[in-house]
Parts: sequence; structure tokens; C-alpha cells
Amino acid sequence: MQDCAGTRHAELRAAQALPARVPTTRAGEVTRRLPLTVVLVTDDDHFASTLVDHLDEHDSFTVLGVMAHEGTAVTFTSRRDPRIVLVDLRMAGLAEERLIERLRVAAPTTIIAAVRGSGSVEEESDLRTAGADLYTSGAITLNDLVERLAR
Repeated sequence: MQDCAGTRHAELRAAQALPARVPTTRAGEVTRRLPLTVVLVTDDDHFASTLVDHLDEHDSFTVLGVMAHEGTAVTFTSRRDPRIVLVDLRMAGLAEERLIERLRVAAPTTIIAAVRGSGSVEEESDLRTAGADLYTSGAITLNDLVERLAR
């Protein structure tokens, strides 16, 4: 989405309500497991679309929005307080450690997951020091990523 100045704004996608699991006890009492709320920070539309579709297949997650700009991601995260923020570290011009630090300040209890196609032990250490709770690099399937997020 472009504004009149040509600045790219984060595209918010309204998450479709996921059906919550409603198990019952022997006495017939209804218990409800609420889905984990997720914000995606990426400027890769294909990655975002694929991941949103995959997360929507699981009743464990509700995607609150997809942010393509780090400033918007920090503001949105501070207002919505999601359980998980997943950051695509391949974003163009991204100041990775700075973004992680800003997200940590904005939402101290949120799980921050940083994802990169390749990386180093030093990079992982730097990002964890900045506040990332989960770091993945290298080849990872969507199923593996979802499993790690659900833990």
C-alpha cells in the first residue's frame, strides 16, 4: 500500500477468526483454549501470504496483522500486545538488533521470533542479547516453524 508520498506502509490483513478448540470434560463442562496471537514483520508478500495461510490452518494461532515497516510494527505491537512477533530478518534496510530492542521495549512479555535463511552463531547471540526469544536460520519448513512457535 502506498501513500501519496510513496512511502510504503504496512499492510494490515484482518485475520479471519479461527475456530477455537472447544473440548469438553466428562461432566460436559466446556473448556476453551485461546489461540496464540501473532504479528508478522516482513516486506515479502509471498512469505507473508504463505505463512498466514499456514498459521490459519492451525487453531493454535490468530494472525493479528502483517507489518512491512519496522516503525509500524513497533507501534502495532505495543497497542495489540500479541503473544508472538515473528520478524523476517531479510527485510531490506532492516536494523535488526535495533528493531528487536524496540519490540522488546514495546511489548516486554511478547515472544520475539527472528527468522533468517542463513546466519551465524554470533548473529544469534547478538539478536538474543537484543531481546529475541527464538532465532532460526537455515532451511526450516513451515511445519517446523509452527511447531517451534507453539512451544
